[in-house]
This record gives sequence, C-alpha cells and structure tokens, in this order.
Amino acid sequence: MESTRHPLRWIAPIAYVASINGILVLVGLSIELDPESTGMFDAGFAALGLCTAIAYVGGIVECIVLFAREAEGRLAFARRATLLVKLGLIPFFCLGGLIMAMLMLLSLHPVMAMLGWVSLPFAAAIGWITMMGGSLWAIAYAGGLRAEKRISTGECVAHIVLQLFFFADVVDAIVLFVRGRKREKGPAAAATPYGAAFPSQPGGFAPPYPPGTVPPAQAYQPTYPPTAPPPYSQGTPAPLPPDQRQDPR
Repeated sequence: MESTRHPLRWIAPIAYVASINGILVLVGLSIELDPESTGMFDAGFAALGLCTAIAYVGGIVECIVLFAREAEGRLAFARRATLLVKLGLIPFFCLGGLIMAMLMLLSLHPVMAMLGWVSLPFAAAIGWITMMGGSLWAIAYAGGLRAEKRISTGECVAHIVLQLFFFADVVDAIVLFVRGRKREKGPAAAATPYGAAFPSQPGGFAPPYPPGTVPPAQAYQPTYPPTAPPPYSQGTPAPLPPDQRQDPR
C-alpha cells in the first residue's frame, strides 16, 4: 500500500544525492578559479562531506526501521527512493568514470605509473561505497518483496548481486522499479501448495484446488436458508394442476 503521510522519509535520500552533487559543483568551481583561492572551498567540502556521511548512515538506519517495523508504504517508498538515488548519482559516476579512465592512462606512463596504480583502487573504493548508498534501498526493496512472497528467492538474490556492480546496479534499479510496481498491485502468495488463495465460492466454500480441477460434488451441495424450510416435507406428494384433478363425484 502506498502512503504519502510521511514526507520526512525523503530527507535521507534527497540529502545524500544533493550532498554528493554539491561536492561536484565545488570541484568544478575550484578548478575554474585561481588555484591560490581554492582554500576558500575547504569549509564547503568539509560541510558537504559531513552531510554525505550523515545521510548515508541515516539511509541505512531508515531502511532497517521501516522494514523491521513493517511500516505502511515501505515498499512503494523504497522503490521510489531507489530510482531517485540511482538516477541522481549519474553525474557523479560520469565524472568518476572519467577520472578512472585518466588514472588508467596515467598508470601506463613510465614516470607516473606508480601514482596511477595507487590512486586507481582508492578511487574505485570511493565509487563503490558511494554506489552502495543507493543500492541499500534496492536491496531492502527486493528483500521486502521476497518477504511478502511477491518475487521468488532466486529473483531476490539476482537483484542483490546486480546491486554490487557498477552500471548493472542502475539497469537493475530501473527493472526492479517497473517490475516491482506491478508486483505490489498483485495479490501476495498465500501459504498454500498452489500460491495465491482462491476466492470464496457463492456458497461460502473455498476449496484449495488448482485451476482447472473439478472439486468433489459434495462440496457444492445446495443449502436452504434457515428461515425458508423446504416447500414440501418428505412423503407428501405435490398437488396436481387444476386441469389434471379428478372430480370426486
């Protein structure tokens, strides 16, 4: 069930995306300005870094609280938060990919090779940790769908694994958003051998038979309402129509 009663839920994912993109803006400004004046951005980098860390931890705590307490609208919110963070971090990862390519080229330089090989794992680790800030919502959402038996265990594991890799996480987030929205609207599978529970029959009987199976005939024996007894008791013949009655004379 979707819910819009708690707009404060959006603070952590929005703050996370805004802080990281704010760091990119400061990096661009510091490059364009005089190198001697870049010290003025130190306070801005520190503040945005602190906001990013707080939003990162806040998102983890929020995921745990929402799904541990089975809060209303948790699935719809996690689905939307996943897409928001994944798409919102695209500028960061575009710049990160450019930096990674530069470091790989730098590692081929005979003089600067050591700097490139040392910086490359460090940059990859920062990018992976940043990516997990959005993947945690997707992992929580996939786990929530599995907990309500709306997806299979194999599909849930596949989504979790794809969220651990660059580029695959964005594609999987879009697929999970589209498929998850359809699964949320459908009925959850009940604890029966055949999945979803069958609707009750007109007589109030709900037999656990798979589709296409003819149930026993005794399951649909008609019953009379308690206030309307049968019109004729056993052993009493029904009256004949007027044209078939014999004159007693």
